[in-house]
Amino acid sequence: MSKASDKAPDKTKVLEVAKMPDQTEAQAVAWVAVNPETNAAFVIDAFQSNTVGNDVSFMALIEALRKSTDQSKGGDLSHLEAMLISQATACRPSSPALRGGRRTSNISNTWSHSWAWP
Repeated sequence: MSKASDKAPDKTKVLEVAKMPDQTEAQAVAWVAVNPETNAAFVIDAFQSNTVGNDVSFMALIEALRKSTDQSKGGDLSHLEAMLISQATACRPSSPALRGGRRTSNISNTWSHSWAWP
């Protein structure tokens, strides 16, 4: 690649940290470190970039998470309910296998496992 236009696009993720007038820089960065939406965005970016692609703006992702949080705070739990149902549905088939169970071959597609409790 010899020309500037031949270079690969910059995939750097940018996190904008806003400092309130009554905050120090350290306090602003600390808030970002404990902020639920920011932390969720880091996890989504780390584990789902192959699904959502690298072109998703990190700040847009945080804003989408804030919107979902605001909906829940306002009493609209539909997004949260949909997420929980989707997670439960997605995790159900893999759960017995992760616990060491084995899949049965009957038509009901159930799982069997012998439990040994201490």
